[in-house]
Amino acid sequence: MPPDAPDFPFWTEEQSRIQDTEPDRHDPSEACGEATAWLAGPARLPSQALTSDKGNAMLSRAALLALTIAVPFLAAGISTAQAQRCDTNIRVTNESSSTVTGIFYNPTGNRSWGTNRLGTNELYPRQSIRFRLGNEVPYDFRILWVTTATAELRNTDICRINEVVVTNNGLRVR
Repeated sequence: MPPDAPDFPFWTEEQSRIQDTEPDRHDPSEACGEATAWLAGPARLPSQALTSDKGNAMLSRAALLALTIAVPFLAAGISTAQAQRCDTNIRVTNESSSTVTGIFYNPTGNRSWGTNRLGTNELYPRQSIRFRLGNEVPYDFRILWVTTATAELRNTDICRINEVVVTNNGLRVR
């Protein structure tokens, strides 16, 4: 058995021959990290899974290493995917008796309200409009009535609501 052979009882001389004669398929110039550079190093690992004499496929050392490295990243990806299931579509409904001429929103902490999301349009009483917010973070909302009065709603968790309601007394959420 070669000195760099794994301590598996099913390692055979045939697999050693395959290991020694198979060309290295990794290009060290394409390495993107220590793990990749290590796999691309001079100690060639068999590219096919090792098999026992019973024919059961066993993972090679390279596959085991790849799984060991990939599992934490996959778990982080699952957490990210779960976090991104928040629906960022928000409806603004005017239940007040006045016309709304401005709707402003930005992530909480922004110093500017940004542009009027209605543009030159108006939101009349009993009308609604939908917006898709860009981030799954708390938002601040501000509306401007035709009377130049304003109302604000701060630090709103958009993942827990689906509607901002304009009333004669200000803003509330549903």
